[in-house]
Amino acid sequence: MVFRIGVRTAGPVGVALFLVLALAGGFAAQRRLAPPMRPLDAGGLALVVAICLALAFARRRPAWTLAATAVLTAAYAAAFYPYGPVCFATTVAMYQLAIQVPAGRAALACGATFAGLVGASVFAAPGDLGAAAIAWALCLAVPLGVGTTVKLRRAADLAQERLLLAREVHDVVAHGLAAISMQAGAALHVFERQPETARQALAAIRDTSGEALAELRGALNGVRDGAGLAGLPALVERLGRGGMAVRVRSSGAAPPLRRDVDHAAYRIVQESLTNVARHAGAESATVTLAYRPDGVAITVADDGTAVAHLYGHGLAGMRERAASVGGRLEAGPHDDGGFRVHAWLPR
Repeated sequence: MVFRIGVRTAGPVGVALFLVLALAGGFAAQRRLAPPMRPLDAGGLALVVAICLALAFARRRPAWTLAATAVLTAAYAAAFYPYGPVCFATTVAMYQLAIQVPAGRAALACGATFAGLVGASVFAAPGDLGAAAIAWALCLAVPLGVGTTVKLRRAADLAQERLLLAREVHDVVAHGLAAISMQAGAALHVFERQPETARQALAAIRDTSGEALAELRGALNGVRDGAGLAGLPALVERLGRGGMAVRVRSSGAAPPLRRDVDHAAYRIVQESLTNVARHAGAESATVTLAYRPDGVAITVADDGTAVAHLYGHGLAGMRERAASVGGRLEAGPHDDGGFRVHAWLPR
Protein backbone atom coordinates (compact mmCIF):
# COMPACT_ATOMS: atom_id res chain seq x y z
CA MET A 1 0.00 0.00 0.00
CA VAL A 2 2.88 2.39 0.76
CA PHE A 3 4.42 1.74 -2.64
CA ARG A 4 1.09 2.26 -4.38
CA ILE A 5 0.45 5.56 -2.60
CA GLY A 6 3.86 6.83 -3.61
CA VAL A 7 3.42 5.85 -7.25
CA ARG A 8 -0.15 6.96 -7.72
CA THR A 9 0.06 10.30 -5.98
CA ALA A 10 3.68 11.06 -6.90
CA GLY A 11 3.45 13.47 -3.99
CA PRO A 12 5.44 14.25 -0.88
CA VAL A 13 3.46 11.88 1.34
CA GLY A 14 4.20 8.79 -0.75
CA VAL A 15 7.86 9.68 -1.21
CA ALA A 16 8.26 10.45 2.50
CA LEU A 17 6.72 7.13 3.54
CA PHE A 18 8.97 5.19 1.20
CA LEU A 19 12.00 7.16 2.45
CA VAL A 20 11.16 6.31 6.07
CA LEU A 21 10.86 2.63 5.19
CA ALA A 22 14.12 2.65 3.25
CA LEU A 23 16.05 4.35 6.04
CA ALA A 24 14.54 2.17 8.75
CA GLY A 25 15.34 -0.98 6.80
CA GLY A 26 18.86 0.18 6.03
CA PHE A 27 19.67 0.98 9.64
CA ALA A 28 18.12 -2.28 10.82
CA ALA A 29 20.26 -4.25 8.35
CA GLN A 30 23.44 -2.71 9.79
CA ARG A 31 23.16 -4.89 12.88
CA ARG A 32 24.25 -7.99 10.95
CA LEU A 33 26.74 -6.58 8.46
CA ALA A 34 29.78 -8.60 7.43
CA PRO A 35 32.78 -7.33 5.46
CA PRO A 36 33.00 -5.89 2.88
CA MET A 37 29.56 -4.42 3.63
CA ARG A 38 29.60 -1.12 5.47
CA PRO A 39 27.05 0.92 7.43
CA LEU A 40 25.21 3.88 6.03
CA ASP A 41 27.23 7.07 5.97
CA ALA A 42 26.58 10.45 4.37
CA GLY A 43 27.07 9.01 0.88
CA GLY A 44 24.71 6.12 1.54
CA LEU A 45 22.06 8.40 2.99
CA ALA A 46 22.33 10.67 -0.05
CA LEU A 47 21.78 7.70 -2.37
CA VAL A 48 18.75 6.54 -0.38
CA VAL A 49 17.21 10.02 -0.53
CA ALA A 50 17.94 10.33 -4.26
CA ILE A 51 16.41 6.92 -5.00
CA CYS A 52 13.23 7.78 -3.11
CA LEU A 53 12.93 11.22 -4.70
CA ALA A 54 13.18 9.64 -8.15
CA LEU A 55 9.89 7.84 -7.43
CA ALA A 56 8.12 11.21 -7.41
CA PHE A 57 8.32 11.13 -11.23
CA ALA A 58 7.13 7.52 -11.62
CA ARG A 59 3.78 8.36 -13.22
CA ARG A 60 4.92 11.21 -15.45
CA ARG A 61 8.34 9.84 -16.45
CA PRO A 62 8.26 6.06 -15.89
CA ALA A 63 11.22 5.24 -18.14
CA TRP A 64 13.34 7.97 -16.60
CA THR A 65 12.33 6.85 -13.11
CA LEU A 66 13.28 3.22 -13.79
CA ALA A 67 16.65 4.24 -15.22
CA ALA A 68 17.37 6.61 -12.34
CA THR A 69 16.39 4.17 -9.61
CA ALA A 70 18.33 1.36 -11.29
CA VAL A 71 21.52 3.42 -11.66
CA LEU A 72 21.29 4.78 -8.12
CA THR A 73 20.49 1.35 -6.69
CA ALA A 74 23.42 -0.17 -8.62
CA ALA A 75 25.70 2.51 -7.16
CA TYR A 76 24.27 1.79 -3.70
CA ALA A 77 24.98 -1.94 -4.07
CA ALA A 78 28.45 -1.42 -5.58
CA ALA A 79 29.37 0.82 -2.63
CA PHE A 80 28.68 -2.11 -0.25
CA TYR A 81 25.83 -0.45 1.60
CA PRO A 82 23.31 -2.76 3.35
CA TYR A 83 20.39 -4.09 1.33
CA GLY A 84 16.89 -3.21 2.43
CA PRO A 85 13.57 -1.74 1.29
CA VAL A 86 15.38 0.84 -0.81
CA CYS A 87 16.07 -1.89 -3.35
CA PHE A 88 12.33 -2.16 -4.03
CA ALA A 89 12.31 1.27 -5.63
CA THR A 90 13.10 -0.41 -8.94
CA THR A 91 10.14 -2.75 -8.34
CA VAL A 92 7.80 0.21 -8.04
CA ALA A 93 9.34 1.90 -11.09
CA MET A 94 9.17 -1.31 -13.14
CA TYR A 95 5.47 -1.73 -12.36
CA GLN A 96 4.69 1.86 -13.31
CA LEU A 97 6.58 1.48 -16.59
CA ALA A 98 4.79 -1.79 -17.41
CA ILE A 99 1.32 -0.24 -17.09
CA GLN A 100 2.20 2.70 -19.36
CA VAL A 101 4.35 1.45 -22.26
CA PRO A 102 4.02 -1.44 -24.75
CA ALA A 103 4.94 -4.85 -23.40
CA GLY A 104 7.97 -5.22 -25.70
CA ARG A 105 9.56 -1.98 -24.53
CA ALA A 106 8.82 -2.83 -20.91
CA ALA A 107 10.46 -6.26 -21.32
CA LEU A 108 13.59 -4.73 -22.87
CA ALA A 109 13.81 -2.21 -20.04
CA CYS A 110 13.37 -5.03 -17.54
CA GLY A 111 16.22 -7.02 -19.12
CA ALA A 112 18.60 -4.07 -19.18
CA THR A 113 17.78 -3.16 -15.59
CA PHE A 114 18.22 -6.77 -14.49
CA ALA A 115 21.66 -7.00 -16.10
CA GLY A 116 22.85 -3.76 -14.52
CA LEU A 117 21.64 -4.59 -11.03
CA VAL A 118 22.98 -8.14 -11.09
CA GLY A 119 26.34 -6.82 -12.25
CA ALA A 120 26.46 -4.29 -9.41
CA SER A 121 25.45 -6.93 -6.86
CA VAL A 122 28.10 -9.38 -8.07
CA PHE A 123 30.71 -6.62 -7.86
CA ALA A 124 29.77 -6.15 -4.20
CA ALA A 125 29.59 -9.89 -3.49
CA PRO A 126 31.37 -11.91 -6.22
CA GLY A 127 30.30 -15.29 -4.85
CA ASP A 128 26.56 -14.57 -4.83
CA LEU A 129 25.74 -14.53 -8.54
CA GLY A 130 22.91 -17.03 -8.29
CA ALA A 131 21.30 -15.41 -5.29
CA ALA A 132 21.58 -11.95 -6.84
CA ALA A 133 20.11 -13.13 -10.13
CA ILE A 134 17.13 -14.76 -8.40
CA ALA A 135 16.50 -11.79 -6.13
CA TRP A 136 16.57 -9.18 -8.92
CA ALA A 137 14.58 -11.41 -11.26
CA LEU A 138 11.77 -11.52 -8.70
CA CYS A 139 11.99 -7.79 -8.01
CA LEU A 140 11.66 -6.98 -11.72
CA ALA A 141 9.84 -9.83 -13.44
CA VAL A 142 6.93 -9.90 -10.99
CA PRO A 143 6.04 -6.18 -11.35
CA LEU A 144 6.54 -6.50 -15.11
CA GLY A 145 4.02 -9.33 -15.28
CA VAL A 146 1.55 -7.70 -12.89
CA GLY A 147 1.81 -4.32 -14.59
CA THR A 148 1.30 -5.81 -18.05
CA THR A 149 -1.74 -7.73 -16.82
CA VAL A 150 -3.21 -4.62 -15.23
CA LYS A 151 -2.64 -2.64 -18.43
CA LEU A 152 -4.36 -5.27 -20.56
CA ARG A 153 -7.26 -5.46 -18.11
CA ARG A 154 -7.65 -1.69 -18.17
CA ALA A 155 -7.64 -1.69 -21.97
CA ALA A 156 -10.30 -4.41 -22.03
CA ASP A 157 -12.41 -2.53 -19.48
CA LEU A 158 -12.08 0.67 -21.51
CA ALA A 159 -13.14 -1.11 -24.69
CA GLN A 160 -16.12 -2.63 -22.89
CA GLU A 161 -17.06 0.76 -21.46
CA ARG A 162 -16.94 2.32 -24.91
CA LEU A 163 -19.09 -0.48 -26.29
CA LEU A 164 -21.65 -0.03 -23.52
CA LEU A 165 -21.71 3.72 -24.04
CA ALA A 166 -22.12 3.33 -27.80
CA ARG A 167 -24.99 0.91 -27.19
CA GLU A 168 -26.64 3.32 -24.75
CA VAL A 169 -26.35 6.23 -27.15
CA HIS A 170 -27.69 4.10 -30.02
CA ASP A 171 -30.72 2.97 -28.02
CA VAL A 172 -31.56 6.44 -26.71
CA VAL A 173 -31.09 8.26 -30.01
CA ALA A 174 -32.75 5.59 -32.16
CA HIS A 175 -35.82 5.41 -29.95
CA GLY A 176 -36.10 9.18 -29.61
CA LEU A 177 -35.83 9.77 -33.34
CA ALA A 178 -38.29 6.98 -34.12
CA ALA A 179 -40.87 8.41 -31.72
CA ILE A 180 -40.33 11.94 -33.04
CA SER A 181 -40.65 10.74 -36.63
CA MET A 182 -43.95 9.02 -35.87
CA GLN A 183 -45.31 12.09 -34.07
CA ALA A 184 -44.18 14.42 -36.85
CA GLY A 185 -45.87 12.21 -39.44
CA ALA A 186 -49.09 12.30 -37.44
CA ALA A 187 -48.88 16.09 -37.18
CA LEU A 188 -48.39 16.50 -40.91
CA HIS A 189 -51.26 14.15 -41.68
CA VAL A 190 -53.84 16.16 -39.70
CA PHE A 191 -52.26 19.63 -39.90
CA GLU A 192 -54.91 21.14 -42.20
CA ARG A 193 -57.98 19.30 -40.99
CA GLN A 194 -57.33 18.95 -37.26
CA PRO A 195 -54.99 21.70 -36.10
CA GLU A 196 -55.62 20.87 -32.43
CA THR A 197 -54.47 17.29 -32.96
CA ALA A 198 -51.43 18.57 -34.83
CA ARG A 199 -50.67 20.89 -31.94
CA GLN A 200 -50.80 17.95 -29.53
CA ALA A 201 -48.42 15.99 -31.76
CA LEU A 202 -45.98 18.92 -31.81
CA ALA A 203 -46.17 19.13 -28.03
CA ALA A 204 -45.44 15.41 -27.90
CA ILE A 205 -42.39 15.98 -30.12
CA ARG A 206 -41.20 18.63 -27.70
CA ASP A 207 -41.64 16.31 -24.70
CA THR A 208 -40.08 13.31 -26.44
CA SER A 209 -37.04 15.28 -27.58
CA GLY A 210 -36.56 16.63 -24.05
CA GLU A 211 -36.78 13.15 -22.55
CA ALA A 212 -34.37 11.79 -25.15
CA LEU A 213 -31.87 14.55 -24.40
CA ALA A 214 -32.12 13.85 -20.68
CA GLU A 215 -31.52 10.13 -21.27
CA LEU A 216 -28.60 10.89 -23.58
CA ARG A 217 -27.07 13.18 -21.00
CA GLY A 218 -27.42 10.47 -18.39
CA ALA A 219 -25.77 7.91 -20.67
CA LEU A 220 -22.85 10.23 -21.41
CA ASN A 221 -22.42 10.87 -17.70
CA GLY A 222 -22.30 7.14 -17.01
CA VAL A 223 -25.72 7.07 -15.29
CA ARG A 224 -27.22 3.83 -16.56
CA ASP A 225 -29.39 2.83 -13.64
CA GLY A 226 -32.23 5.27 -14.28
CA ALA A 227 -33.99 3.19 -16.95
CA GLY A 228 -35.73 0.01 -15.89
CA LEU A 229 -38.98 -1.82 -16.44
CA ALA A 230 -40.65 0.72 -14.16
CA GLY A 231 -40.24 3.18 -17.04
CA LEU A 232 -42.20 0.98 -19.45
CA PRO A 233 -45.52 2.90 -19.12
CA ALA A 234 -43.83 6.17 -20.11
CA LEU A 235 -42.22 4.41 -23.08
CA VAL A 236 -45.56 3.04 -24.24
CA GLU A 237 -47.17 6.46 -23.82
CA ARG A 238 -44.54 8.12 -26.03
CA LEU A 239 -45.12 5.61 -28.80
CA GLY A 240 -48.86 5.91 -28.40
CA ARG A 241 -48.68 9.65 -28.99
CA GLY A 242 -47.10 8.81 -32.33
CA GLY A 243 -49.98 6.59 -33.36
CA MET A 244 -48.73 3.07 -32.55
CA ALA A 245 -50.81 0.99 -30.17
CA VAL A 246 -48.70 -0.95 -27.67
CA ARG A 247 -50.23 -3.39 -25.22
CA VAL A 248 -48.36 -4.62 -22.16
CA ARG A 249 -49.20 -7.91 -20.51
CA SER A 250 -47.56 -9.41 -17.46
CA SER A 251 -47.90 -12.61 -15.51
CA GLY A 252 -46.41 -13.93 -12.32
CA ALA A 253 -45.08 -12.10 -9.29
CA ALA A 254 -42.33 -9.71 -10.27
CA PRO A 255 -39.12 -10.68 -8.43
CA PRO A 256 -36.60 -8.01 -7.47
CA LEU A 257 -34.27 -7.84 -10.46
CA ARG A 258 -30.63 -6.90 -10.28
CA ARG A 259 -30.11 -3.34 -11.50
CA ASP A 260 -28.21 -4.30 -14.65
CA VAL A 261 -30.80 -6.98 -15.48
CA ASP A 262 -33.64 -4.49 -15.03
CA HIS A 263 -31.83 -2.00 -17.24
CA ALA A 264 -31.13 -4.61 -19.93
CA ALA A 265 -34.79 -5.67 -19.90
CA TYR A 266 -35.95 -2.10 -20.45
CA ARG A 267 -33.47 -1.49 -23.27
CA ILE A 268 -34.46 -4.72 -25.03
CA VAL A 269 -38.13 -3.72 -24.95
CA GLN A 270 -37.24 -0.18 -26.05
CA GLU A 271 -35.10 -1.32 -28.97
CA SER A 272 -37.70 -3.89 -30.04
CA LEU A 273 -40.44 -1.25 -30.12
CA THR A 274 -38.12 1.20 -31.85
CA ASN A 275 -37.52 -1.36 -34.58
CA VAL A 276 -41.28 -1.85 -34.90
CA ALA A 277 -41.79 1.89 -35.30
CA ARG A 278 -38.92 2.38 -37.74
CA HIS A 279 -38.96 -0.72 -39.92
CA ALA A 280 -42.00 -2.93 -39.56
CA GLY A 281 -44.84 -0.67 -40.67
CA ALA A 282 -46.90 -2.16 -37.86
CA GLU A 283 -50.05 -0.72 -36.36
CA SER A 284 -49.71 -2.44 -33.01
CA ALA A 285 -47.28 -4.37 -30.85
CA THR A 286 -47.63 -6.48 -27.73
CA VAL A 287 -45.11 -6.64 -24.90
CA THR A 288 -45.41 -9.69 -22.63
CA LEU A 289 -43.51 -9.96 -19.36
CA ALA A 290 -43.59 -13.40 -17.76
CA TYR A 291 -42.05 -13.22 -14.29
CA ARG A 292 -40.65 -16.34 -12.68
CA PRO A 293 -38.76 -16.84 -9.44
CA ASP A 294 -35.47 -17.14 -11.33
CA GLY A 295 -35.92 -14.32 -13.86
CA VAL A 296 -38.15 -12.74 -16.45
CA ALA A 297 -39.15 -13.75 -19.99
CA ILE A 298 -39.76 -10.86 -22.39
CA THR A 299 -41.67 -11.16 -25.65
CA VAL A 300 -42.30 -8.30 -28.07
CA ALA A 301 -44.46 -9.16 -31.08
CA ASP A 302 -45.88 -6.94 -33.83
CA ASP A 303 -48.23 -7.26 -36.80
CA GLY A 304 -45.94 -5.64 -39.35
CA THR A 305 -43.45 -6.81 -41.96
CA ALA A 306 -41.08 -9.35 -40.47
CA VAL A 307 -38.28 -8.99 -42.99
CA ALA A 308 -37.80 -5.31 -42.15
CA HIS A 309 -36.37 -6.21 -38.75
CA LEU A 310 -33.40 -7.98 -40.31
CA TYR A 311 -31.71 -4.72 -41.27
CA GLY A 312 -29.50 -2.61 -39.02
CA HIS A 313 -27.65 -3.44 -35.81
CA GLY A 314 -30.58 -3.50 -33.37
CA LEU A 315 -30.90 -7.28 -33.10
CA ALA A 316 -27.17 -7.79 -32.55
CA GLY A 317 -27.19 -5.13 -29.84
CA MET A 318 -30.12 -6.77 -28.07
CA ARG A 319 -28.43 -10.16 -28.14
CA GLU A 320 -25.31 -8.62 -26.64
CA ARG A 321 -27.36 -6.95 -23.92
CA ALA A 322 -29.03 -10.23 -22.99
CA ALA A 323 -25.72 -12.10 -23.00
CA SER A 324 -24.06 -9.42 -20.83
CA VAL A 325 -26.36 -10.34 -17.92
CA GLY A 326 -26.28 -14.10 -18.52
CA GLY A 327 -29.45 -14.29 -20.60
CA ARG A 328 -30.32 -15.16 -24.17
CA LEU A 329 -32.39 -13.65 -26.96
CA GLU A 330 -34.08 -15.09 -30.04
CA ALA A 331 -35.81 -13.17 -32.81
CA GLY A 332 -37.60 -14.00 -36.02
CA PRO A 333 -40.93 -14.03 -37.87
CA HIS A 334 -43.92 -15.55 -36.09
CA ASP A 335 -46.86 -17.45 -37.49
CA ASP A 336 -49.15 -14.41 -37.79
CA GLY A 337 -46.82 -12.72 -40.24
CA GLY A 338 -45.22 -10.22 -37.93
CA PHE A 339 -41.97 -10.33 -36.01
CA ARG A 340 -41.25 -11.53 -32.49
CA VAL A 341 -38.38 -10.93 -30.09
CA HIS A 342 -38.10 -13.27 -27.14
CA ALA A 343 -35.55 -12.84 -24.36
CA TRP A 344 -34.86 -14.62 -21.09
CA LEU A 345 -32.99 -12.73 -18.41
CA PRO A 346 -32.04 -14.45 -15.14
CA ARG A 347 -32.88 -12.74 -11.88
